[in-house]
Amino acid sequence: MATDEVKSCKSATLETSLPPSLNSLESVLLIVLLPILDYNRLLYIYSCLPLHFVDMEWSLWSLTALLFLSALIRNLVAFLIERSGDWVAVPMLAAVAIASAGMAVLPNSYVAVFIAMFVSQVVKCYQPNRGM
Repeated sequence: MATDEVKSCKSATLETSLPPSLNSLESVLLIVLLPILDYNRLLYIYSCLPLHFVDMEWSLWSLTALLFLSALIRNLVAFLIERSGDWVAVPMLAAVAIASAGMAVLPNSYVAVFIAMFVSQVVKCYQPNRGM
């Protein structure tokens, strides 16, 4: 009987060794991986992208306009997500994936870079991420 109590005590400590929010792979991906990817995207937009614009001899004013317009439209997108629901995140992320693939294929194309950055900035809404 004593060995049964020891076994149950050991299994209880093993199950509670991680915080409840990190018990599954899905939770780890949502809590750890998504924020890391979001920070990497921000690092790219505010450090690498201006350098790419300078290397390609594109106007930095167009980059400024891109970021400003996408920030304005992001508020409208956030409102639409709030009204329609978090399910909208899937089509929005598909649009980001398609635009990013176009930029990966044509990194020296101003139109491809502009569209990809515009779409990724407009879709950067935190409601769907919290809803996942």
